[in-house]
Amino acid sequence: MRMFFKRLLGLFRRRDDRLSAEIQTHLDLLTEHHVDRGLTPIDARAAARREFGGVAAMKDAYRDQGRLPFFDVFAQDVRYALRTFRRAPAVTAAIVVTLALGMGATTAIFAIVDAVLLKPLPYPRADRMLALGSTAFGFSGAHTGQTFLYIRERVPAFARVAATRGGSGWNLVVGERAEYVRGVAVTPGYFEVFGMPPQAGREFSEAEGQPNGPMSVVISDAVWRRHFDGRADAIGAIAQLGGVAHAVVGVMPPAFRSIPPADVWTTLRLSPADTSLNYTIIGRLRNEASWESATAALEAVKPAMVHDLGATSQAFPRRIEQLTWMPYRATVSSGSRPILRLLFGAAIFVLLIACANVAALQLVRAVARRREMATRAALGGGTARAIRQLLTESLMLAILGALAGMAVAYTNLSVVLPFLTEAFLLGQRVSLDWRVFGAAIALAVATSLVLGVWPAIDTARLNLRGVIWEGGRNATASRSGTRLRRAFAVLEVCLAGVLLVGAGLFVRAIVNLTSVDVGFDPDHVLVAQTSLQVGAGGTGLERMALFDRILTRMNELPGVEAAAVATNVPIERVTNLAIEPAGPIRETRTMDWMYVSPDYFTVFRIDVRAGRPFDRRDAPTAAPAAIVNATFAQMISARPLLHSDRRFNSYERCRTARVRSWALSTMSGRRAEPGGRPATPSPRRPRPSSMCRPPRCLIA
Repeated sequence: MRMFFKRLLGLFRRRDDRLSAEIQTHLDLLTEHHVDRGLTPIDARAAARREFGGVAAMKDAYRDQGRLPFFDVFAQDVRYALRTFRRAPAVTAAIVVTLALGMGATTAIFAIVDAVLLKPLPYPRADRMLALGSTAFGFSGAHTGQTFLYIRERVPAFARVAATRGGSGWNLVVGERAEYVRGVAVTPGYFEVFGMPPQAGREFSEAEGQPNGPMSVVISDAVWRRHFDGRADAIGAIAQLGGVAHAVVGVMPPAFRSIPPADVWTTLRLSPADTSLNYTIIGRLRNEASWESATAALEAVKPAMVHDLGATSQAFPRRIEQLTWMPYRATVSSGSRPILRLLFGAAIFVLLIACANVAALQLVRAVARRREMATRAALGGGTARAIRQLLTESLMLAILGALAGMAVAYTNLSVVLPFLTEAFLLGQRVSLDWRVFGAAIALAVATSLVLGVWPAIDTARLNLRGVIWEGGRNATASRSGTRLRRAFAVLEVCLAGVLLVGAGLFVRAIVNLTSVDVGFDPDHVLVAQTSLQVGAGGTGLERMALFDRILTRMNELPGVEAAAVATNVPIERVTNLAIEPAGPIRETRTMDWMYVSPDYFTVFRIDVRAGRPFDRRDAPTAAPAAIVNATFAQMISARPLLHSDRRFNSYERCRTARVRSWALSTMSGRRAEPGGRPATPSPRRPRPSSMCRPPRCLIA
């Protein structure tokens, strides 16, 4: 090892002057020896040189003893490659730019893939976090409060288990300042599952997680600094959240990012009678536990769960039997994984097309340099030495393309990242860090092998006599060589064509994904969010009167075609309820639902195909009415069009709604599905939530 480092340092030390002086001393001594034997000085010097041998060869042999020969040869190849590039700047630039475009696209997509699918989540020992899912009706991460309490009490493999209900928003009022914030309701122990305690204060206690426990909230570092200026007296302060007073009990560190993203976290109060499928269950394994032991513990309690909880619904035993633990990372990235795979595949196709084009250019260069390679081989360079030179040139071209590709990737990311949400990126920071740079270098090495293999094969098959005899004027006259080059050319063209078609199909798939007919027109629609909940929001009638005044003023604004209020925008899933169509067959289903004002369908240009839209006749004092989509209409009626007196029972609201009409929402030529998951109806009337999803004001 000592000799290795000594030789490595020798690469940076130049001792040619000392070596030349020592060689000259030996020559002078030999010359004097021959003069003493009677030779003239001229003959004596010539004899001394013959006896000593080649000076240049002696210097090379001496240098090899103090250096690493491989690096010396590689340095020579690099210098020669740079001279070759200077002789053909146009071809070199074309190759580097082509590789930069291909590697830049691949590197940019890999940076996103690395952040979302490969890089560890920003939590301590994130690999110890698991999420509970069920494969009974396709993979689902939605569970009941009953399931959470049962798992928490009877599965000992976890240090902590928590349930969440995310995707809410409330008005946060501290003093005279109000702000709309994103919120997630969590059970006590949630932050322990993530392994990140609050930087100030504490997390929720078990008493605060009880149905009648104190109202408390944990805030993010950003909210703490905006509303409390980072003061320590924020702990214990009272904040109005959704019109309800909450005590601030903790402040999370700046690095903490929950999934889904949130600014505040409130307590989620669950009871053994909660049968709504609205909660996500996550847990952190004990130090001595493993995924296998957690799975075994879950399998052990399943029979008891079926016995104790299965009577709630006919579909519930099957859900329990198909419960399984999944890595938390795989669960939260399940939605983004398909689109990232598609994009990365398209980027790989682009890179392969670039490699095919560059390989064709390299093959042309190799044909033009056949006489050069033959001359080097004839002078003793050897075929292996020439092949190494060609591979070195390919490696340098690939590295130059990778460095230029990093600049292209940076530009691509600056364009793409604004369109990706924080939830899609799982709160991860996308950057061109050392991992991405290492991947780019590895890609460059692999690309250099692809680019250098064909010129190397052509060089290995050289007929030195034939090439030198022709003098380079007719180097392609060999029939076998001509057939080989023609075959290579045809192969390159075919490969480029196939890859181009494949890349086109990928691009077409992406375009189709972004241009799906979603059944409504989102163009020129502006969305604003507000929160009017119990407390400062007043009663239901007062809130409706407020929205009526807001809509009236909005409709008076120039350029506004229509305005509406709704609990959420189309496609966004917020709330669901269990329903039972009135009739002889009473099959319970869980359906997504939302509240909308009369002009909601006008704002999004959704056609009402039968019946009528909402109007002033559907006042709060009138009979409940509903507009459903076509799939729902077919489910509760044998005929495609509904009678105006068709009814269904809502377990969530404990009332009967009359279907006034149905709206057809077209999606890729098919009718939109309303959900249609097997439901678990509650035999009791649930207590209304004091903090429901805030309505949104839609302006067209």
